[in-house]
Parts: sequence; structure tokens; C-alpha cells
Amino acid sequence: MKKLIAIFLLIPLAAFSNARPLSFSGAWLYTDQVGDTVGGKELVLKQTGNLVTGIWNEGISTGSGGSGKLKGYVKGNKLFLNYCSDEGNNWYKSCPEYENDGSYFIKKNNKIIEYYMTGNKLYKKGNEFILTK
Repeated sequence: MKKLIAIFLLIPLAAFSNARPLSFSGAWLYTDQVGDTVGGKELVLKQTGNLVTGIWNEGISTGSGGSGKLKGYVKGNKLFLNYCSDEGNNWYKSCPEYENDGSYFIKKNNKIIEYYMTGNKLYKKGNEFILTK
């Protein structure tokens, strides 16, 4: 009887260990408007297993912006990304050297929500990106 109970307790664990990681693949967009200025960021992500690669584009309507590559991984329900800049701007290191900005994303419905680290090492909810493709 004890063996039968042990088997039933292990079945959910076996199913969980074979579970696929949450998919973050797709094109994600965040926009914001302050006065007459519109800003935003796009993440185009391709996921294979737990590994994620892609590109990012960021800018504001007054003309400044940047773009580059990204890579990262999914752990549990969180997406962690590292960025590099094609332009060598001040946001991130120049490609192919990647940089982590101390944030992660959680997927909720058709959105990914960014959480970023504050000065006191606590995470705060940031931008919400919507799935566009």
C-alpha cells in the first residue's frame, strides 16, 4: 500500500519535470506619451527551449533612439534578457558584448510585464508590453 501511495505522489512531479517552459516568442511593444512626445520599445523574441534571442528597438518621436540584439533565458515564469547596442549608444554596450540591465519579465495573458531593480535592490513593476505578432 505504501508503494502505491508513493507512486501516486510521484506522478505529478514527473509531469511537472517534463513541462515545457512558458513561451515568450513574438513581437512585443510598449508605448507611452508624455505631452507631445511619444516613446516606446519593441522586443522581437524567438524562444527555443529555455533560450531566447532577438532584437530590440527603442526611441522617442523627437528623434533619439537605438536598436540592437538581445539574448536571455526563461527560468520558471520569468524571462531574463541581456542587451547589446548596434549603434554603441549609452543605453547598452556595443554588440557583440551583452549587458544585463537588472530587469526581468513575467507573462500575463497577451502582455509581458517588466520588473526592474531599484537602487535599494527591490523590484518595481515597470512597462507593460503587448503582443503584436
